[in-house]
Amino acid sequence: MKNHWIEISVDTPREYVEPVYHLFYKYSGGKVAILESGGFNPDEKDEVPVVSHVKVMAWLLVGNSTENEIGLIEIGIRLIGHLCDIGHMKQRNVSNEDWMHQEFPPIKIGNRLLITSSNMNERESDRVIIPLTPGLAFGTGYHPTTRMCLEAIEAEIKSFDKILDVGCGSGILSIAALMLGASHVTCLDVDEDSVKSTRNNMEYAGISGKFEIIKGTLPNKNVPIGKYNITVANISASVVMSMARILIETITDKGVLFVSGILDEKFEDVIVSFEKYGKVADSKRIDDWNLLTIVHS
Repeated sequence: MKNHWIEISVDTPREYVEPVYHLFYKYSGGKVAILESGGFNPDEKDEVPVVSHVKVMAWLLVGNSTENEIGLIEIGIRLIGHLCDIGHMKQRNVSNEDWMHQEFPPIKIGNRLLITSSNMNERESDRVIIPLTPGLAFGTGYHPTTRMCLEAIEAEIKSFDKILDVGCGSGILSIAALMLGASHVTCLDVDEDSVKSTRNNMEYAGISGKFEIIKGTLPNKNVPIGKYNITVANISASVVMSMARILIETITDKGVLFVSGILDEKFEDVIVSFEKYGKVADSKRIDDWNLLTIVHS
């Protein structure tokens, strides 16, 4: 079978979605989806669904290394299985045609954004459309950290703002910022797969010439200090704490830093780290995840 995919999926307890997500992300090049029950949308005041397990899915393009990659994923699932009641990992073949044409329901984010995997025309919606590749569109839209970052960017961004996206991953935050009027976005990630994923998704969204993608971390000679109206860092709490000073230094005098990816148990520690160099102006929480809004003191 030419150009086909292996779809893998596993039902995992909610509290173990993150390690499974990152395991799948690493070996699928970012083609991961988190399938929640019921289309929960906090913007519509929906109740968080009371479910014990969530389905995590990924798609691997078949090649010489696919068997080895699936084997490594299975090892990771078995290790996680020692800590919780995780389901058996399922596999199925998906043709390239099926992959390219699969669609998921559009996902409303905030007041203006709509994530979709279809070729929806802007005239079909009064929202700003963010077109994402299949799988990615469904998974990222329901992840609390991504949702909070998107809502924060939407509320804060002004035309011609310059944005720094630290730990860009799929590039969804950068794409949204450009769609909302940013003049330029700098995307930064230490992972080569994330750099490739961001580049591919920019192309899929029809964006060119308004972004720069850098493989690396902060400080970085290609990332100027004090030049960004908005910096967003949707990465682990331990990493943002180690980068607290330089993250704040990237924003302009009246700029804003959004930090997400913070679980409840790390919330106070992250606040302490950032208040050494700036001021925590606001916070938001969905499930066990938190976002901080930080400005200069």
